[in-house]
Amino acid sequence: MATITASSKISDIKAYLDQHHVSYNSRAKKAELLALAQGKTPEEAAAAGKASTHKRSTKSGPIKKSRI
Repeated sequence: MATITASSKISDIKAYLDQHHVSYNSRAKKAELLALAQGKTPEEAAAAGKASTHKRSTKSGPIKKSRI
C-alpha cells in the first residue's frame, strides 16, 4: 500500500488502519484518521480531528420583511 498523506482518500486511510489493526471511530474526521495513521495516540488524533473543524457562519433570527 502507498504512503498515507493528507491527499489520501478517507477509504484508503481506513484500509491502512484496518491492515495495521488500529481501531478508530467510524465517525472520525479525516484529520483524526490521518493522525492515527501517522502513529499519534488516540488523544492526539482526536485533538487533530477537532482542530480541523470549520465553523460556518450562519445568520440567526427571524427574517424581517421590508416595508414598502
